This record gives sequence, structure tokens and C-alpha cells, in this order.
Amino acid sequence: MKKILMVLMGLEIGGAETHVVELSLTLQKRGWEVLVASNGGVYEKTLEEHGIRHFSVPTHTRSPKMMRRAYVALERIIRQEKPDIVHAHARIPAFLCGKLQKKLGFPFVTTAHGVFRINPMLRFLSNWGRQTLAVSEDIREYLIDQYDLPAGQIHVISNGIDTAAFSPEHSGKEARAEFQIPEDVPVVACVTRLQPNNSLAAELLLASAATLAEQNQGLRILLVGDGERLEPFKQQAVAINQKLGYPCVVMTGGRTDVARLVAACDVFVGVSRAALEAMSAGKPTVLCGNAGYGGIAREEAAAANLASNYCCRGNRMGTAVELTADIQTLLTMPKEQRIAIGMEDRGIVERDFSLNAMVRNCETVYQLALQPKRRVVVSGYYGYENLGDETILSTICSRYREQYDLVVLSKQPHLTEKKFGVTAISRFHMIKVQRAIRGCDLLISGGGSLLQDRTSTRSLMYYLSVMHLAQRKKKPVVVYANGIGPVRGKRNRKLVVKVLQRASAITLRDEDSLQELRNMGLSRQDILVTADPVFSLEPVGTEAAKRLWAQAGIPTEVPVLGISLRAVSPNAAERLAELFDGICRDTGYIPVFLCMQPSSDFRGAKSVMELMNTKSYLLPDQLTAQEMMSALGNMKLVISMRLHTLIFAAAAGTPVMGFDYDPKVISMLRTLEMPSLGTVQDLNVSQGRQLVAEFVAREEDYRRSIKAAAQALREKEKENERVLTEQLPGGEAQSHRKKRIAIFQSDLHVGGIQKSLVNLMSQEMMDNYEVDVYLFDRKVFFDLSEIRPHIRTHYLKPFPYLFRVVPFALIMRFMPRFRFASDEPYDVAIDFSNYQQDCAFGALTVPAKKRVMWIHNDMEIKYREEWKYRVLWTFFHKKFHRFDEFVAVSDGIIQPFRNKTGLQEAKVTAIPNLINTTEIFEKCEMPIDFEVDPKKVNIASMGHLNHQKGYDIMLDQLKPVCQKRKDLAVYILGDGKEHAALVEQAKQNGLEDVVHFMGYQSNPYPYLNRLDAFYLESRYEGQGMVLWEAKALGLPLIFPKRLEKYNISLTGTDDIYGTLMHLQKTEKEKDDLHTYNEEIIRRLRRILDSE
Repeated sequence: MKKILMVLMGLEIGGAETHVVELSLTLQKRGWEVLVASNGGVYEKTLEEHGIRHFSVPTHTRSPKMMRRAYVALERIIRQEKPDIVHAHARIPAFLCGKLQKKLGFPFVTTAHGVFRINPMLRFLSNWGRQTLAVSEDIREYLIDQYDLPAGQIHVISNGIDTAAFSPEHSGKEARAEFQIPEDVPVVACVTRLQPNNSLAAELLLASAATLAEQNQGLRILLVGDGERLEPFKQQAVAINQKLGYPCVVMTGGRTDVARLVAACDVFVGVSRAALEAMSAGKPTVLCGNAGYGGIAREEAAAANLASNYCCRGNRMGTAVELTADIQTLLTMPKEQRIAIGMEDRGIVERDFSLNAMVRNCETVYQLALQPKRRVVVSGYYGYENLGDETILSTICSRYREQYDLVVLSKQPHLTEKKFGVTAISRFHMIKVQRAIRGCDLLISGGGSLLQDRTSTRSLMYYLSVMHLAQRKKKPVVVYANGIGPVRGKRNRKLVVKVLQRASAITLRDEDSLQELRNMGLSRQDILVTADPVFSLEPVGTEAAKRLWAQAGIPTEVPVLGISLRAVSPNAAERLAELFDGICRDTGYIPVFLCMQPSSDFRGAKSVMELMNTKSYLLPDQLTAQEMMSALGNMKLVISMRLHTLIFAAAAGTPVMGFDYDPKVISMLRTLEMPSLGTVQDLNVSQGRQLVAEFVAREEDYRRSIKAAAQALREKEKENERVLTEQLPGGEAQSHRKKRIAIFQSDLHVGGIQKSLVNLMSQEMMDNYEVDVYLFDRKVFFDLSEIRPHIRTHYLKPFPYLFRVVPFALIMRFMPRFRFASDEPYDVAIDFSNYQQDCAFGALTVPAKKRVMWIHNDMEIKYREEWKYRVLWTFFHKKFHRFDEFVAVSDGIIQPFRNKTGLQEAKVTAIPNLINTTEIFEKCEMPIDFEVDPKKVNIASMGHLNHQKGYDIMLDQLKPVCQKRKDLAVYILGDGKEHAALVEQAKQNGLEDVVHFMGYQSNPYPYLNRLDAFYLESRYEGQGMVLWEAKALGLPLIFPKRLEKYNISLTGTDDIYGTLMHLQKTEKEKDDLHTYNEEIIRRLRRILDSE
């Protein structure tokens, strides 16, 4: 079951409030757990009756004090309830939830129910979430225009109306009886908030009351709503009723039984949701509100009304005279006709405002927000109004916009966002560019001739630096359908090779580009020659061309010669004018100039047109790709200096000729098997005319040839999509990406926690991950030769010792972040210590998708037994709720963790520590200078000599045993602060010849291997790894029953004395713990691989 938190300003009578209540109730029926947070109101009771919890939060005001209080309350709710998604309604809730989302990272959507006054500060502070719902098209446009929201982020979902609750089947007799209204008396109803900015309909209706009452005997006006103007309107109603001599105007105040009241009326006045509910109930409705006047709602105006969600925004304001006339029209028409209008209105609601459809659409948006939407940055020559490059971007956007969060680097980001419905940032704002790349999953260097220094070395350096930045951040880079070269500078060529050598995938649009890379020295064999993405466009009809011809005044019955030029010199312009005049005289064609990049092509076209004798035409600039395809497809022949004009024409099936302006043009002409007219500078006019004459003679052959070439290139272009799809997040190439893990541990000194981490790093399964281990101390006790070679170790500066008594919330707020090995987000960040402030700080501040804490101790007992832990708990206990998941090293410490932290619903998985039996078996055979008395039963114990390990208990247990048995010897491996006290206790207990303190041993396994049993007497443990290490060597285990809960599959005893008294030597049999370790690895993989 998914859990959703609705946050809105209040629950008084109102369209947005009713919408949220209806949405919440329906979501609950569809299996959601719904929570609502608001300032409260009359609908609280409705939610309570349906089992929906409401949290009182002051989200209704912009008062800084109250907003701070609301922020704190919402944070507490979100941390405790952990909703899967938060849905905020209106600006204040959206602002508060937006701030919290940045801090807590929950999926977040908003709904804009209306338009508001805006200023730069409000625009800056507003946060409309990852996905935004708008209740009408005009609100969508408002969000795009005023807040620069990407169009693709906004979903228009009209309010859903409960057509069962608001139905013509309800008679309204109960409401009429309540207000003592006779059955044969007409009733006009209005439901609205009586606030200054919402109550114009009520105000005009009161102004109309006397006139309507004179014309309709016994008329009643039901005004339903509450607010600041309730009392003034009541006074006005009293005056009207006194004047008329009967209770014409009935003020009901705020009500939740709106459906019951609406059923009692004959005509309804209002806008937005209230109007739609009345229409659903089959009531003829006059649309009148603060945003405008719509008159009687009818089918012919449905489309216009739908655009504003029946709020009438953009319409002229209504007057009392108008309102009176429309109400009177409805009241005086035959009842059957009035009923027919009402049923027509209900049909509109059933078609356009179904509650179930609205909820389903909302759920679709929720799923979009819940999905981890991967971010892809697209770099290229975008925002320069070059139609070729803009079409390449259009292709990328249309293919991937819905699935991925596309961020385009553009010269004109605002224009790019409006045009393609994606996020765009200025390509020159390097801070934003770096931030976008740091947070992305892939970079596309997309299309066009980006990598060349013919026009500018500066632009080459720009595109290379963007790719290099992504590679430094370890982001995949796809070079997408590029044309390469010419690159002339020696240093430039080396840089191109260096950057492209590290690209994840490369597709090129022509063979010449591949040869250019080979000449530079790029040797990789996986480069794929495809085709320009424009070839993905299919030929279109001539309708757009006809409109363009009419707009430019081009005769439709004469064949057209298409001409596409760049800016040219005066001499070149003269020769070109001569050529085109000659061609037109020879063929009868009309010359039509078009601009692929208007900012530069217009000058070239105009300079030639002014010199021509033949009347020529110029197509409008800023054509869309479809318009360009249609125009070129309507021409006989196209002559171009522009590469993408050739490509568009070929895709449209129109023969082309080109000028050798650039190697890429020459290459394309060769690919299309179309003729070249040479260079503009050395243009041979007579030769050019001869080539066109040959074309005229063999036009059909040319057309068949270019269509075949275009179709072949269209098939090759599909490879661009295949390669890019493989590289995109979730694609085949990306599915093989190793997950990245960051592990934070204080040190690798002696200890069970440290040993368990070393064992983890030694496992072959870790080869499936990229692992960075962050330590805060360079001293290492363990032999690290066994850890997997790819695991990287980094050292961070530890917090000062006194930071142990600094509240963790202050550390999170004020401490500068560590410098991590990479800015690329990790998939999992792990605090392996669960005790150190700096480890938790590192795991919580490193960029990561999931944060996990390892729990190594029984927190309840540790808190009870250790005064220092009780003191430190005061300062660090608030860090736990910041983690997503927890791993406990035994089942027995899970419930104590939940009890102590209060995280009863936290996700906790029991994963015992791995035991490296391969290392144990190898090291246990190493020679040591240690002999035992074979006639004695030799017992081992191992651990820190501290209070937790219970060696004082052990010595007391051994005293009575050794008074009766003289054949026992005990060897304790380990050291600690209680060493001297334990030695003294052993003497006092008469055990100085029985108990041998061996100190720390870097390799304890040969000692254990020579002994006969293992004894552990800890007060508490997290697990007790030493028991499992001893078990691996075949030693019988002696430990108290209280430690069984930490080691469920091992058996302890309540009778330590009896066990020691009867202990004898047995044949030891080693155990590789295969089943134990396999289960641990399975659980570890589940934690590391899950999202």
C-alpha cells in the first residue's frame, strides 16, 4: 500500500478544498493510505469519518513565524509517517514542501488551482515540484510564462466531480424542508467562499435579488459559504428580506452537505468546482465569478470554458444587470427546456470532469514522480535558431522526453524550454552547466558539426570541455550522430582523440567523419557510421507548403527552384545571381529562397535576390521542421550551400545540387550521389546551367535515386536510437554498470567491527561493485592483502574528540562537507560504525541514492550498562532517523534498536558478519612459539578486556570449577583497559596458574587451533564473531544462554558451572561455514542491489 500526504492551506468550503477531499477519499478506496495536513476546517469531520488522518498545520498564512511553525510540523510528520509521495496544493504548501523535499528527498508533486499575483521574490521562492498538475490549460500557460516551468513537467488534469453524489436523482426536498421553502417556489443557489477575492458572484446575486423577486413570486436565493464577508452579506440579506417582506435570501454559512443543497435549486450561479458540481446535478448554471463572466453554460462554449476550468479567466467582468437577465431567462423558460439544459451540462461534466478519470490521471503523475527519473544532459549547437540543429534536438526530445529528465545546454534556454518542453540552461553559465553534469546520469553531445576548428577553435574547446567535465565526473558520454572535422590544429587533434577515446559510444553521420578520426589517430573499433537524425523525419504533405506559398505570394502553378545560401561576398553574389537567372530562363522555374539559419542566411539571400532580373521570393523565417519538409517537398530542385537543406530536401524526396562550401557538404552530396556545382568563389555559370539542364532531362531518374538514398539513410539513422537507448540509464549498456558503494568506518584497529569489515572487503562478491572505503585513521591492525584489489581506501580528517558531545543536528547544519573521492552519486552509502559522528556525517552528506547504517550492538543493554554511552546518546541519537535502511548483525538486536530509537517502522535487515574461513584455515597452520599441556583441557577466549566482554564474570565462574578441577587451563587472547584489574582478580580467585593473559595477537588462529574449547561470557554482543571463528576451527563452544538471541543457530547454556565441570577433549572437525556465508551474501546483495 502506497502512502500519500496531501498538504493544503485549509479545509473550509472551497473548490480546491473540495477537490482535495474528493481526491483523498477516492484514492483511499483505490488502496492508498491517505494523510492530510492543513490548517483545518469543516471538512475535517468528513475525513475523520472515512478514517483519513488529519494533521493540524498552519499552512494558511505567509507570516514568517507561522510558516516556520508549519515547516517544523511538516518535517516531523514526514519523518514519522514516511509517505511515499507528498502532494502540495497552492503556493504556500508547495513552498514549504519544496524546502523540505530538498532536505529529505521525498517524491513531490503540486497542483496549481488558480493564478496569483506574482513578483520576482515570489517567483524565486516558489517550488512547483518534480511534476506539476494544473487544473486548466490557462493555468498551465501561466506556470510556463510566469515561473518558467518546462512544459513537459506540467500535466493538465481537470477537477474530478463525484457524479454520483451530484446527480439529478436527488430531489432536494430535504433542503427545501430545512429552510421552509415551498416545492413550487423557484430557488437560485450560489456556493462560494465569502472572501473579498472570491465572492463577486454572491455580491452580484444580492444586488439582483430584489429585481428577481419582483419577477418570480416567492423566489429564494440560497447563499452557501463562509468567510470574511459572511457578516456584511448577512446584514445585506436582512435588509433585502425586510424590504421584500419575506425570507428571500437564505444565508446558510459554511456547509459540507453541498450536494444536498444544490439539489434544491432550479438555477445555479458560480464558477469553477462549485459550478461543475451543480452542472453534474443537472442544474442550469450561470458562470459568474471574480475572474470573469461566462453567462449560461452550454455545449457550444464548453471548449472555451474548459480552457479556464470553468473559472472564466480572460472573460469580461459580469454585472448585476447581466446576471439578472440570464437567471430570468432560465427561470421563465419551460421547465422541460430548463431540464434539457441541465442534462446537457451534466453530459459536459461526465465527459470532461469524471472523478475516476481525474484520480487515474493523478495516479499516473504520482507514478512518474515515484519513478527515479534519470537526468540526461544534451549538449550541442542549440538555441541559435539553426533549423538543422534544432531538428536534431527535436528528435532527441521526442524520443526520450517522457522517459528521462532532459536538460539542454542552449544559447536561449527560455525559448528552448517553450519549444521542446524540456529543462534548458544557458550554455554559457558554467556554474549551472557543472551542476547539471554533476547531477546527470549521461551526457549526449548531440548532432551537427560540433568538433571542428574551421569556424572557431573556441567552439571546439567548449564542446570538448563539456565532454571532459562529464568524464571527470565519471558520467557516460555519447557522441551522437556527429560530423567530425575539419580539425587542423595539431593540439586540437590530440585533444579530440583524448576525449573521444573515453566516450561511451560514438555514432557519426558520414564515412568522411570516421576517416577524419582515423587520420587523427583514434583507433577504437566500435565507432558506428549512421546518418543525420533529420532522416528520421518522414515526408509530409503539401498543405503547409500551400500556406507558405500563399503567405509569400508564390504562384502555385509554376515549378519552384529552391535556393539556400549563407552570407556571400559581393563578387560571389553577382555570379550566383547570374547562375539562377540563367537556370530560371532555361527551365521556367520560379526562384524561392529559404533560410536554414535566418540570422545569417537572410543577408546572403537578400544580396543575391537584389541582383537578379528574375522575380524571386523569400520564404518566411522561423519555419518548423515539418514546414521545411513540406516546402522542400513541393520544389522541383534544391540548390544549397547549407548541409541541412540538402538533408531536409533528400528526406522530402527532392533532388539536390550543392556548392562545395564545406567538406561535410561534399561528403553528403557524394552519399546522396547528387552533383556538385563547385565552389562559390570559382563558380562556372555555364557549367552549372548545363548540370541543371541534364537534371531536367533525367528528372525522374534523379528523383528515384535520391529517394532510394534517403531510405537507406533513414534505416541507418535508426542505429542512432539503438546505440543511445543502450547507453541511457536502464539501457543494456547501463544495466552492466557496477553499482557504486561508499563505506564509512572510523578505523581498522583491533576489533570485531573492524574485522567484519575486512572480511566483507575480502569477498569475491564485492567485485560486482565499485567500492570506496572512507577511514578516519591511517593506523591499520589487520592484514589487508586479502581485500579485493579494486577496492579503494581514502582517508578523511576526523572530527575533533569534543565533537562527540556536539548535537548531531548542529553538525549536519554547520559542518563543512568532506571532500569525497568523486562527485558522482553513490548507489549506497554505508555508516559501518553506527557510533561515530564523523562516519554518520560522511554517509549522510556524500551524494548517494540510499543510506544504510550497520548496527553492531544491543542498544538497550549498552545504554543501561555504560554511562559513557548514555552521555553520548544525548548528542548522537537524532542521526538514526536520517537513514533509509538499517542492517543489524543479528536478529537479537533489532527490537532493542527499534525500542531505543523509536523507529518502530524502520526497515531493518538481519545480516550477521561474514566469516572468512579461507583465511582462518590458512593462518591457523602458521608456526608459533606456543605450547600447551596436552594432559589438560585447554580453553580459549578472545576479545577486548573491557566491561562488555564480561571477563570478570568469567573469572568468578572459573573459581569454583578450578577448585575442584586441576586439569583446566584458560588462555585469553586480547588486551584492554581492564587488563590489570583482571590479572589482580585472577590472583584473588587463585587462578594465576590457570588463566593466561596472552595479549593481542595479530594472528590468533594458530592459538585457537591448538586449544580444546572456546568460552565467551560477554554481558551483551551484537553477534559475537569470535564464536563463529572458533566454530570454524571445530572448537566446542561454551557461552551463556543470554547470548543465544544474538546467534540463533548456536546453543548456549544456563549451567556454565556444570558445562565446565564436565568438559572433555573431543575430536575437532573444521567447518567452512559455507551455508552460513552463502545466506549472508544473499542478504547483502539484496541490500546493495535494491533501489
